[in-house]
Amino acid sequence: SSGINAEYGALKGMGIVMNTSKKVVSQQDFMEGRWGNFSDDQSQTSFTEFNVNLLSTMGESTARILCLSESCVLERDPNTYNVCTMQPLTDIWALIRHSEDPQMFTIEYNSMSKATYTCQEECCAGTPKLS
Repeated sequence: SSGINAEYGALKGMGIVMNTSKKVVSQQDFMEGRWGNFSDDQSQTSFTEFNVNLLSTMGESTARILCLSESCVLERDPNTYNVCTMQPLTDIWALIRHSEDPQMFTIEYNSMSKATYTCQEECCAGTPKLS
């Protein structure tokens, strides 16, 4: 309490004011609304799913299920089926197929973020090479 007031006073003296909301959000409300406009079942129910490996910039790979819904692309954890990431389809800027590996592809988003995957399924391996 007095430590909090001293910290607040120090921050205010430096010109930093942090306003916090007094509204309490329950864990259930957070979990139900954490995906915003895409929290509904329609946005999270998959039309199709692919077992992929998400490649990090450090070269490590993480198993994921890449899902397409009516309005989003989702990454799910294969062990729990929990949604790890979700992006609206309208935010996709480009799909890039890597010429050096026909099973590798990158999804680039309008925000300039990107995710690179490898796919070991036949549907990915058997697709014709893009020129």
